[in-house]
Amino acid sequence: MEFKRIGSAAAGDGRQVAEEYRKAEKFGKVRVGKEHVFFSGLFTTEYAALPDIKWIYKRQEDTQSSVCCGQATFETYFLMAHLADGSEKKHRIETAEELKGAMQAIQKANPSVDAGFTPELKKKYGRA
Repeated sequence: MEFKRIGSAAAGDGRQVAEEYRKAEKFGKVRVGKEHVFFSGLFTTEYAALPDIKWIYKRQEDTQSSVCCGQATFETYFLMAHLADGSEKKHRIETAEELKGAMQAIQKANPSVDAGFTPELKKKYGRA
């Protein structure tokens, strides 16, 4: 598996990062370790240092689709993470429960992270 650092924090030793990934708490394709958050993709796992994550929130997108008897709505959940360098990570998570668990684990590991999507946080991070 290939690991790619995102954000502005210094990169960790490759073996240490891989070991932390293996031991990290798993929430679908997101894992929360002692020092990093991992976003697993098809070929690469991106990771960011916990102190580098400044703001997290849930994003839900609904898609309507035609099925045999009418319309169906499918919900897709994303963990949004804004990093200290100003970049943003949008990562799909399968269920609302996994997303909630991931956000709680990030908050527990990094108590200084802002969580939620409020007008104050939107303004603070230049999204207003």
